[in-house]
Amino acid sequence: MQSRADGATFGHLPLFYSDGAQTHFRRSLNPAARWSYWNNNSTNTFATIKHAFDNGWQFDAAASHLKQSKDVLYGSAYNGYMNQQTGAGIRLLGGPLPTQARTDSANVAATGPFTLFGRQHELMLGAGYSRQDKDAQLHTSSLVAVPDYRLWDGVLTLPTQTRRADRDTTITEKGVSAAVRLRPIDDWSLILGARASWYKLYDYQVTVAGVRTVSDNLNESAKVVPYAGVVFDLNNTWSLYASYTDIFKPQTYYRDASDSSLDPLTGKSMEAGVKGEWLDGKINASLAIFKIEQDNAPQYQGINSITGGEIYRPIAGVTSKGVELETSGQLTPAWNVAGGYTFRTSHIPPQPNLILSAVNTNQPKHLFKLGTAYTLPAGWTVGASLTLQSETWYQLSTAARWRATQPSYAVVGLMARYQVGPRLSLALNVNNVLDKTYMPGMGSYGTGVYGDPRNALLTANFKF
Repeated sequence: MQSRADGATFGHLPLFYSDGAQTHFRRSLNPAARWSYWNNNSTNTFATIKHAFDNGWQFDAAASHLKQSKDVLYGSAYNGYMNQQTGAGIRLLGGPLPTQARTDSANVAATGPFTLFGRQHELMLGAGYSRQDKDAQLHTSSLVAVPDYRLWDGVLTLPTQTRRADRDTTITEKGVSAAVRLRPIDDWSLILGARASWYKLYDYQVTVAGVRTVSDNLNESAKVVPYAGVVFDLNNTWSLYASYTDIFKPQTYYRDASDSSLDPLTGKSMEAGVKGEWLDGKINASLAIFKIEQDNAPQYQGINSITGGEIYRPIAGVTSKGVELETSGQLTPAWNVAGGYTFRTSHIPPQPNLILSAVNTNQPKHLFKLGTAYTLPAGWTVGASLTLQSETWYQLSTAARWRATQPSYAVVGLMARYQVGPRLSLALNVNNVLDKTYMPGMGSYGTGVYGDPRNALLTANFKF
């Protein structure tokens, strides 16, 4: 697979003027330089095998070899704070970033029933392995002042960049897992499981002068992550459930000021709720409460002027909790509906000697989604979707405490599909019908990105 993008950017639009006020740019403004490009190549070779045994057991195996290369010359004018009167204050960050990566992976799994104490239960076993070797040719990066960002048109000369080092990264992951679903009595199901992981990251650089330095040498052995769940069937319609699992997730992307990866994300996740189904499973609904506690959660701090990458700081005690309601199903043979509501809050305890912004504020406290489709006679299907969310915001983790806010907004979509024949169908999707201007993402690099304006997509689907 190949992709070619000219004028590509990894940064977005600055969120603040130099006086702390929130910026408001046109949606079509591209912070990328005209000479920037981002070209990707990837080839994936894979094989899978499945076998079902007569005794109800099933075996699955998969293996793949993924080869990737990236040729990038990035240039994005987003760094800094613009003076509203002069347009000065924004800098373009630019430089080459070529990389090559090879990933080999293999996974096996076996599931099946067994009998214990006269009752039938289920056992699930799995194992996996992956290794990624990544090479990067590191170059100097430059921060170049944009004379007047109000007149930004993507034209700015990038100083000559020189190769400064070669970076080699090897990530090896191994894991085995086992889970059992026990049915001690008719109305109860108990799920117990665990995964043991081995994770190794070795990352080093060799400068053009031949000096070798090790950035990361992380070795996590036999890290066990347990899981437990229970389901109680109240009747043929309703069931209660609860679950608990530990969290362990390596963070190779997030790096600190010394360009070393943050320690793995750890914590625990708990959930409990009720589920129901009607009309032989054609209509389903669920209500859940959840709580997630995390340590070493990454918080953005700024830009590394040497590498051009983001700088993050690990934060302890990040807690998120909330309620989630979902429903979906077929109200009639011709009418399908799916919807949901999520209420979520996050907080962190006070951190000594640190100035921190609130966490997860780019996620709305209230989120409502609704989608429906209705099949009409003569091969037509029409539908609509609505996404409604509450206010989100981003706040600098500095003494200034500047805040950028995205007020609550709604996005509406429409769809029409026509079944031309047994094999051919045509579909028209109109997104953001009301042409709402909004920022779905705030905070990355201290910037924001606008959502797509009103747009339409016509597709044809032909089945062979």
